Amino acid sequence: MKIIQIAPEERLPNLLQDPERYGYPNLMVNLPRYRCPHCGGYTVFSVTEPNASPIPKRVRAQFDALTDRRSPYEQGVSDFLCRVCAVPVRVVYQINEFQIASYRYFAGAVFETAP
Repeated sequence: MKIIQIAPEERLPNLLQDPERYGYPNLMVNLPRYRCPHCGGYTVFSVTEPNASPIPKRVRAQFDALTDRRSPYEQGVSDFLCRVCAVPVRVVYQINEFQIASYRYFAGAVFETAP
């Protein structure tokens, strides 16, 4: 299975794009959405509540090989399946604590299977 990396703004339609205000582009809102290129469906996913990855182990291993995890405290991943066609997806994001226990999440990359 071929995995491709996509710019976040191509698949996450509700990103906030104001680097001067937020300090970094691609700020994810409270309930980020992913738009699937395979079926056109939208999937809402969570970055604040990490869960066990629903992605099959061999595909997850491919995602892991492509994901830079040198600073896991400041970086997170959200693995999920498209709610319509079950395509595996990984969103990699940066975690920014801007006040005590208050965080912002900035999308860095989207990995998905090639259409």
